[in-house]
Amino acid sequence: MNKSLAPSIEEIEECLEKNLSVDNICVQYLLGLYRRSQAIVDKPWVTLIRAERKRQDEKWGEQNHQDQKWLTILLEEFGELAEAILNEPERGVEELVQIAAVSVAWLEAIERRPREAAEAAKKEGE
Repeated sequence: MNKSLAPSIEEIEECLEKNLSVDNICVQYLLGLYRRSQAIVDKPWVTLIRAERKRQDEKWGEQNHQDQKWLTILLEEFGELAEAILNEPERGVEELVQIAAVSVAWLEAIERRPREAAEAAKKEGE
């Protein structure tokens, strides 16, 4: 199996050569996705990112900034990474984890936007 989440052309051809039905190919594909995602989720740095996200939520609560604000926050974190690399290289991993956690928080905020827009429209209609 390849390392990407999607199956390779060779893997699809192999399934077809085995005369697997489309349903079986889909099952093979989903199993491959699951196995590959588990390999990522089981990494120790994922645990560090989750812990940092929890710490951020405890400190600031749910954040729902506009994209420009998120970009500013993320760039500030990148600046801290650059400073760490230049002055305190041992802090590099910590700063990378914070960059990843801020990126996840931004994605979570984007995911909440449709729900918040629907709730706002509902309140206006009341």
